[in-house]
Amino acid sequence: MPACKYQEVCGLDGVETSEGTYCILHSPDPQKNVARFDEELRKYQARVSFNFRHFVFPPKRLQFKEWFGGTSIGHLLDMSGTIVFGGVYLCDINLNEGADFKNAVFCDEVTFGRSSFGGFTNFTKAHFKNFVNFEDTKFTGRVNLIDSIFEGEVNFSSSTRRTCFGERVDFRRARFLDNASFSDVQFAQEADFTGTDFNATCDFSKAEFRGETKFDSTKFRSAVSFRSAQFNGISTFRGDGQEQIFSGVVDLQEIRVKEKHILRLINVNLAMAQLCDAAISNIDFVGVRWHRIGFRFGVYDESLIAGDVRVPSLPDVEKIYRQLKQNYEERRDFGRAGDFHMGEKEMQLRNPSTPVGTRITLSLYKFTNGYGERIARPLYFFGFVILYVAGFSLIGGLFDESAQRFLNLRSFGDCSAALLFAMDKAFHLPGEYFVPALSVRWLQTLAGVLGPLFIALAGLAMRNRLRR
Repeated sequence: MPACKYQEVCGLDGVETSEGTYCILHSPDPQKNVARFDEELRKYQARVSFNFRHFVFPPKRLQFKEWFGGTSIGHLLDMSGTIVFGGVYLCDINLNEGADFKNAVFCDEVTFGRSSFGGFTNFTKAHFKNFVNFEDTKFTGRVNLIDSIFEGEVNFSSSTRRTCFGERVDFRRARFLDNASFSDVQFAQEADFTGTDFNATCDFSKAEFRGETKFDSTKFRSAVSFRSAQFNGISTFRGDGQEQIFSGVVDLQEIRVKEKHILRLINVNLAMAQLCDAAISNIDFVGVRWHRIGFRFGVYDESLIAGDVRVPSLPDVEKIYRQLKQNYEERRDFGRAGDFHMGEKEMQLRNPSTPVGTRITLSLYKFTNGYGERIARPLYFFGFVILYVAGFSLIGGLFDESAQRFLNLRSFGDCSAALLFAMDKAFHLPGEYFVPALSVRWLQTLAGVLGPLFIALAGLAMRNRLRR
């Protein structure tokens, strides 16, 4: 009889089919004889215990405890290239030498809960077509999940004990097509999510990142939560210019960052980021896309304040703006800091607990020059004052002593002369050739007070936006 395609693994003869020559253990037919498969599997295990490369398991549940007759495996479990049509129950097992699931395909639910993997564990290009549960699993050795695909929900979260990756874990280019949970997971060393694609919601709440962590060109296509996560090692979220990592709501509330410059957000989209009680002062924001509120940049938290139910509250959002302003001022990005300064003052103005006098002052400050950040607005007001004084001076009577006549409102030259008169008064220049009528002399005082005021406000705004 012809040899099986994988005879170097099984040592068996095969049967020729349209797909190749396979033994019962390697036959890709899901409808193959289960009783015969089990019999050959028992014979195989008597010879070779832990090498199941390219095996094709029929649609029945794999109970590893019953299969191996214990809870501890002292050899590498090799299931690379394996296809499993049934469910896999690998719980409460200690795989002391790790496991190899490279190119394996799991068609039904897979449960690794409360198991421990020592040594190197390889899930490179593994394909999970249903729910996968890694709850409370410990990986003490290095773990690869490069190019792996998860079609169903994935649960790495912790419940009775903490899920932990003890060494480097590599998720590069992995694809999560359904919800993924890494809640309360500990990444003790390097974690690499470069190019990872999360198509549905993702939860990293309370996760702890102790080593270097990379989220370069990662795609979060739906909501993601890092609420109460801890970043103790250098961590980078870096967009690639076209994709800015976050496409939906991103919860960064209460995140903890060990020290300054540990967490860097570069070219990412924070237009829908929640930042209440986050360690903003320790985060580097570079090329970030912020939420847009009118003509200024702001934070998404402000748009969540609505009606009598305010979560977050006005003081919470004011604190966010104050911290962002300080963060950008430290990096001398005064333009963006100015937008956050406006947000801070806007929250104070809207807060009912702010004293009435302060709110009136803030209202005037906002109206005249946008809390000291809008250069054009006071210049508009200055121009209005000049036009107002010139126009009403002509209407009320503006006498030209050199020509011994009153200026005519219908004369372009006289209108230009009236504008010069108003400018003279605004800048406290003599302008002795023009004398306004007694009824409109108060306009000189108006120009003399408001003109310098608006010029000063414009200068203040220019200094705030352009200072170096």
